[in-house]
Amino acid sequence: MAMTFSVRRVVYGKRVLACRGDEAWAVAGGTVWISHDAGARWERFVPLPVSPLHRAFARFDLLERLLRQDIRSLVELGDGALLAVGSGSVYRLTTEGCVETVFRIPRGATPLASGIAIDAGGAVYLGEYSGNKNRAHVSLHKSEDAGRTWDVVHVFPPGSIRHIHGVRYDRFTDALWVATGDRDEECYLWRSTNRGRTFEKVVGGGQSWRAVSLVFSERHVRWGTDMPGGHNAVMEWRRGDQALRRVAEVTGPVYYSKQIGDVALFSTAVERGEGDQDQYARIYALDASGRLHEAMKLLKDAWHPVLFGYGTIGFARGEAGSTRVWVFTYGLVGGARSLLLSWTGDDGRDGDEE
Repeated sequence: MAMTFSVRRVVYGKRVLACRGDEAWAVAGGTVWISHDAGARWERFVPLPVSPLHRAFARFDLLERLLRQDIRSLVELGDGALLAVGSGSVYRLTTEGCVETVFRIPRGATPLASGIAIDAGGAVYLGEYSGNKNRAHVSLHKSEDAGRTWDVVHVFPPGSIRHIHGVRYDRFTDALWVATGDRDEECYLWRSTNRGRTFEKVVGGGQSWRAVSLVFSERHVRWGTDMPGGHNAVMEWRRGDQALRRVAEVTGPVYYSKQIGDVALFSTAVERGEGDQDQYARIYALDASGRLHEAMKLLKDAWHPVLFGYGTIGFARGEAGSTRVWVFTYGLVGGARSLLLSWTGDDGRDGDEE
């Protein structure tokens, strides 16, 4: 049965980065906004404590992109507070509208949106991401008090990896996974069963394991390959016998993924046009019976990809519903905006049925 996708709402000028049902949080102009009705109306939640220059840049999407001054992630915490991550800082926002800078990331740029995770106990993890051409050590940071204080919980030694692409919590095994890159010998999926103190190499050693974001089911771990100059695919690693399977081909490197019920979503990016890229960023949906559908595609804008950022589609954290998801755009035709995407037609079978 084919899946049918439709755009339920478009919000211009705001990037929806977190949601819970009809409630959504977005960032625009150096301010966090909140909607209680699935994006129909918005009100100011709290301005972020950024510099006046940063706030001025935030009013213009191109300037914000050029200087990499945007907020990349909003993370909802168990106590109702939010963490906003961007420009090398972590801000803590409370439900009363108070905001404070709680952490300055010591090395590198802002972590990728997939580089932050929360485990079942409420601990928050943040992976360092930088160019790191000299292959210095790379740290994983952790907060056990809802983002108020941070410590280094694990260090990948010099020469072992370039940077951390993704940090994900696997609720099925109560484990923390980390995806690293970029050379063949640096592309590994790592797993920790002791809250990030130590990690074991699970699989890796080649570009098939070069992942940015992971999704989990009871029997599988899935990701899309992040190979700018290659031919990309959705990959599947079976927990039982550790078999690796190339599920389906996609166009472009996969940056982000999200699991909603039995549907796994993957988004591809437009970088510099190498490999299998064709100037369109896409969202793919892997349905419950293992078939891959193209949900949407959006054209890269005309601005230089290195100076003004690659063309990407991100997924908001949290769940907007069982058959809908908030996505936001970056570097694509139409400018900064968010879309509430929904689908019908999934046959409802268990996504792990063979």
